Amino acid sequence: MTQKQTAHTGGTVRGGGGNERDHKKHTTPRPAGQPVYSTDGKRVIGTVTGDTFTTKRAASKHMLRKPPAWAIDRAPLQRLASQGVTTVVVHDTEGRLVYTASIADFARYGFVIDRGYGVQAALKLGHWRVEVEGSDEFERAVTAFQLGLWGE
Repeated sequence: MTQKQTAHTGGTVRGGGGNERDHKKHTTPRPAGQPVYSTDGKRVIGTVTGDTFTTKRAASKHMLRKPPAWAIDRAPLQRLASQGVTTVVVHDTEGRLVYTASIADFARYGFVIDRGYGVQAALKLGHWRVEVEGSDEFERAVTAFQLGLWGE
């Protein structure tokens, strides 16, 4: 390129546009793990890493109120179980709470619902381990409180 051509395009003779600060590289971070799709295959409902299925949900919109429970599309959950996934993790996007349960608990204590969003497997909150993201201290406090309720 000639000096006149590079000046016209906003560059220099040595190259480059000189506008790097104006053109920041914006990339959307990819979620870790393999995507898991809804029953209809139209949207990603979470990811699988190793033997753990992880999803992010807003409790005010997605947590069942009666009874208090988390629900996951049933068909993908069954498919994950057949592929060796053993754990389900729900990150509440409105707070720092992380809910963890085993797929075996879904089979043992869960129930099937269809409230207009397709067939889902639901598990009451009492069967989930609840933690504050990044806080072991919270878990110890909850355990101590629960033991106190039982007189231990």
